[in-house]
Amino acid sequence: MSKKLDAEHREKLRSLQMEDELHNRENIKRRARSFTIGTAGGGVLEACLRTDNYGTIWYQFNPVEAVEIIGQLAAAAGIEIAIRPRKDFASWRSWDNDLPGSVHWMGAAPWQLDDGDRQKLIESKKKEVESSQNSLPSSDQ
Repeated sequence: MSKKLDAEHREKLRSLQMEDELHNRENIKRRARSFTIGTAGGGVLEACLRTDNYGTIWYQFNPVEAVEIIGQLAAAAGIEIAIRPRKDFASWRSWDNDLPGSVHWMGAAPWQLDDGDRQKLIESKKKEVESSQNSLPSSDQ
């Protein structure tokens, strides 16, 4: 009886191994082998994944989502990045260009600046608010 059980166990193990092998081969077919990013026209970006069996999947997204993806990739890699806009016709995003100091801080948040630069930013924002309030028409008339 034990020889019969051993033979049944061996057959069941062989069957499970074959099933695992089939699943692994199916997963390999679906695994991406290359990842490309490009434009899809009209300001839309596209990420494309190519598989071994000549299949492709893609995701289209706008530039704001691209900035989010960059931030997520940086966080997953354990790095901190400062993003700045290009200075040409392709930069459509509205950035705060009033940051003090050099250009490399464009796009940075105030908490990323040192105390001296932060104080300059606060003062420039106060002046900006005061000048906008002074330019408002008076309601006393």
